[in-house]
Amino acid sequence: MEKSSQWIVNKRYDAAFIFGGAGASLLVPLLVAWRPEWLVAMFWTWLLLFDGTHLWASYSRTYIDKDFRRSDKKLLAWSLLVFLAPVFVVGLMWLMGSRRPVELFLIFALSWAYYHIFRQHYGYVSIYDRKANTSRRAHNVNKWTLYVGLLAPYFYFLLNHPVNLKTANLEYLGESPGLGRLLAAVPILASVGAVLYFAIGHLLNRKERGRVSAPSACFVLTCLFVYSMIFYVIAPWEPVFPGARSPVQNFMVVAMMMSLFHNVQYHAIVWHYNRRKYTQDADSRGKFGLAVLLNRSFLVYLLTGVVFASLYGAIAWFTTDYPSPTGRVMEQVFVPAAFCLWWGLLFHHYYLDQKIWRVSRKDDLQKHLRVKVEHL
Repeated sequence: MEKSSQWIVNKRYDAAFIFGGAGASLLVPLLVAWRPEWLVAMFWTWLLLFDGTHLWASYSRTYIDKDFRRSDKKLLAWSLLVFLAPVFVVGLMWLMGSRRPVELFLIFALSWAYYHIFRQHYGYVSIYDRKANTSRRAHNVNKWTLYVGLLAPYFYFLLNHPVNLKTANLEYLGESPGLGRLLAAVPILASVGAVLYFAIGHLLNRKERGRVSAPSACFVLTCLFVYSMIFYVIAPWEPVFPGARSPVQNFMVVAMMMSLFHNVQYHAIVWHYNRRKYTQDADSRGKFGLAVLLNRSFLVYLLTGVVFASLYGAIAWFTTDYPSPTGRVMEQVFVPAAFCLWWGLLFHHYYLDQKIWRVSRKDDLQKHLRVKVEHL
C-alpha cells in the first residue's frame, strides 16, 4: 500500500474508485446517445449491480455484524420505523381518495436521496481534510463550496423541469417568462459564485500559508462538474425513455447518473473498511460472526450483494414503475405492498447510513480509516 496519509487507501485506489465513479456517471449519457436502445438494459444493470448491492454494503457491516448488533441494537431496531413513512402515505392516499400524497411523497423521496448522496460526498471531503491536517478555513471553503455547488443545480432541476413543476402543481412558474428566467438564473449564479468562492478562498489560504488537501480540493471540483452536468445539461433532455409515464421512467438517465458516482465510491470505502476490520482469524470470527465469512473476499462480498440486489430488483419490478429489461412498458398499476417495501428499504438505507458513518464519533471508523479527529 502506498504510504501517503493524504489518501483514504492509496492514490491509485482512490483515483479508480473514489473519483472513478464520476467517470461512470458521465459515461451514461454518452452510451445512451450512441445506443438509445440500450437505455433500459443499462438501467436494470445499474439497479442490480450497483444500486441494490450498495444497500447490501450497509447491511454487511451492521445487521450481520454480531458486535455491531450488540453495541448499536437500539439504532438497528428503531431505524426500522422509517418503513412506516410510505405506509402512512398510502393510508393518506386512501383516506383522501387521491394520488396527490404519493406524488408529493416522491418529490420528498428524491430530495432525501440527493441529500443522502451529497452528504456522503461531504464525508469524503471531511476525511481527506482530516488526513491532510488542513486548516479550518480551508475545510470551510471546501464544505461551503460543495454544499452550494451541489444544491444550486439540484434546485435548478426542481424549479425548472416541466415534469417537476407539473408534479408539484407549480406549472405557473414556467408560464411566467420573468419568473422563469429568475428561477433559472439564480441557481446558475450560485454555481458560478461557489466556484469563485472556492478559488479565492484557497488562494487567500495559501497566501497565509494554510494547509490545503489536494485530494479534497480535486474531489470538490469533480463533484461540482458531475452534478452541474447532470442537472444543467442532461436533465433538461429528460425524459429520454419513449412514452415515459411515471417519475422513474421520466428520469431514468438522471437516476443512473446521480447514483453511479455514489454507488461506486460507497462500495470502495465499505470494502476497504470491511477488509481491515473483519480479519480472517478465530478471534474475529468469534467477535463479528457472519460478517467475517461474508467479507472473506471481494468475490464473496459481491456475490452476496448480488443475491440481495436480486430481491431488491424483484421489488422494483412489482412496483410496475419500471419498464421490462427489453423496453416493454408494463401496465401502470399501483401496488401498495411493493411501493411501501421499496421506499421503506431506500429510506432505511438513507437513515441508517447517516448514523453509521460519523467518523468523529466512531472509534472503529477512525481506526480502520486511519483518521484523526482533533480538528474540524
